[in-house]
Amino acid sequence: MDSLCSRWGSSQGGSVRERTLDTCSLTRIPTGSNADGHGKPARVPGKFRAMADQSSPPDDEAHRTPAVRHQPPPESFLRIFNPLARLIVRTPVGRLVPWMGVLRFAGRKTARRFVVPVGVHDVDGVATVFTDRPWKLNFRDGARVVVVRAGRQRQGDAVLIDDPAKVGVALLNALQHTSRPSNLALKITKGRQPTADDLAALGNSMIQIRFDA
Repeated sequence: MDSLCSRWGSSQGGSVRERTLDTCSLTRIPTGSNADGHGKPARVPGKFRAMADQSSPPDDEAHRTPAVRHQPPPESFLRIFNPLARLIVRTPVGRLVPWMGVLRFAGRKTARRFVVPVGVHDVDGVATVFTDRPWKLNFRDGARVVVVRAGRQRQGDAVLIDDPAKVGVALLNALQHTSRPSNLALKITKGRQPTADDLAALGNSMIQIRFDA
């Protein structure tokens, strides 16, 4: 499914593994009588001084890892799931996954018929699909679309929006209202809270759909 909203679809996540050096016993330089008896600090072998000088990784090391990444479902999964999604959204069972839908539209230049499983998210009352797939270009100048979702079929006008700032704000809104980031094909780094700027940097576009009255 394109832009399945799991997981924030969508990247290789994982926590940042930090290496730390316990220098408690290395940084204490013993004092006492040395060879000349003047009580000066004892000399510390060079290799231990070098170890003591090693600092732990900066506290902001984890923050150099992106707060959010794409994590789309594997192609092998989509080959099985997409046909099922096309069937599920047409039935009452589709109400169990209200964000799942199918777009039906004609190609802008070829009039080829498309039937595309997508994640459909409510952003300030507007049905919104986030995607980076080439078929999005069919909506660059606006186009008619049929949305099949939760056992219902509705028609409307859809338009492509590429503005990163607008997409970032809308994606943050959708993220805050979905049950899990994977529904948006996203992976959130543990302990991080993505901002609209973080989400804008992913380079997604969005298709917003306004249904007929």
